[in-house]
Amino acid sequence: MDESIKDSKAQIIFVVGPTATGKSDLSILLAEHFKAEIINADSIQFYNQIEIGTAKPSKDMLERVPHHLISFVEPPHTLSAGDFSRAAEKLITERRASGVNKFVLVGGSGFYIQALEKGMVPAPQIDDATRAQVQQQFESQGSVKLWKEIEKFDPEYAQKISPNDSYRVQRALEILLSSPKTISAAQHEFESQGSSFKKNFHIHKLALDIDRDELRLRVGLRTEQMLRANWIEEVQELRALGFSGWAPLSSVGYFEIGEFLDAKISKADLKGRIMTSTMQLAKKQRTWFRRDQEIHWLNNVTADSKLFFQNALKHLAIG
Repeated sequence: MDESIKDSKAQIIFVVGPTATGKSDLSILLAEHFKAEIINADSIQFYNQIEIGTAKPSKDMLERVPHHLISFVEPPHTLSAGDFSRAAEKLITERRASGVNKFVLVGGSGFYIQALEKGMVPAPQIDDATRAQVQQQFESQGSVKLWKEIEKFDPEYAQKISPNDSYRVQRALEILLSSPKTISAAQHEFESQGSSFKKNFHIHKLALDIDRDELRLRVGLRTEQMLRANWIEEVQELRALGFSGWAPLSSVGYFEIGEFLDAKISKADLKGRIMTSTMQLAKKQRTWFRRDQEIHWLNNVTADSKLFFQNALKHLAIG
């Protein structure tokens, strides 16, 4: 990492990595140590009323350190990566005007974090006919079949989105049908032009990872606790309010509970299905962040937050 920096640029510590590795706990310790504020970059934690399955910071955590961009999007609205990027930059500008100059950005949503750090590829104009076509395909074929169509034309981008993420799958297909370039090609071209974000902020990147067997144990325990905390009932209530097509209900765990409520899987299979999807998500997150050579990885077996913190301080030189 760079030596301690004394100029006017804001310092931002990215704490990223697979789900259930202890990112929230480490972010609290770092924020307290550096007198920083925390910016959420977990795309499911943006949503209000999506609570039990999101592992949002506890009341104690929220009281210890100021947190931003949590539970601020109401149903049935959604927040795109571009929306997040603009909201985060606006927030940082406002907090800096109040004298805050250090931030910890924490989450595992790599696409959203990339949007903030590198900017967003300009999207083509989508006409009404294309939107209607994709919507009809989605209603008749489902999200997975649309994802397979994306995979044929742009396999690189297909690996970045979940086949069950109906919002992003439909959006990607709309773009592919409206542009002469693949999404991946447009992204590579955009990235080659560089971003202004690094010119305005000092960025320090940390990623957490733990032993895979330990991770599976943690995921199993967390899943069990969430189910006991009436996770199924939370989804039932949202569906009863007419939000069954709301984007966050396609996220890991929420999608599987929807499958259970639709009698597509049994209650006995539910926990195992959620665990499998969570571990698959962790693998995708690990793969995504491993591509970034600027990230320093912190590894330990049991996700001990104090060990992570001690290791993190060795690689952070922040004035």
